[in-house]
Amino acid sequence: MLVILSSLGLIVIFVETMILPAIPDFVGNFDISHNTSSWLLSCCIIAGALMMPIAGKLSEIHGRKKLLLIIMALYTFSGIFLQYHYLSS
Repeated sequence: MLVILSSLGLIVIFVETMILPAIPDFVGNFDISHNTSSWLLSCCIIAGALMMPIAGKLSEIHGRKKLLLIIMALYTFSGIFLQYHYLSS
């Protein structure tokens, strides 16, 4: 159980910090200002904070281990899918 929690914590940290180095790319690719692009990081952090109580309630209903494994699988598959999509274009 400790390994699952540690892995999930690392995945969340990596996902939330992936946006920061990509902000200059967002500015160039989407033709937006730096001020507007900083909202992307804020929205990502707020979305993560909003999901904490929702995930907590769902883990009480369905079980902690099952929910953590589902969340880890979603993060992993979405990361693999996005990387494959990026490399194929």
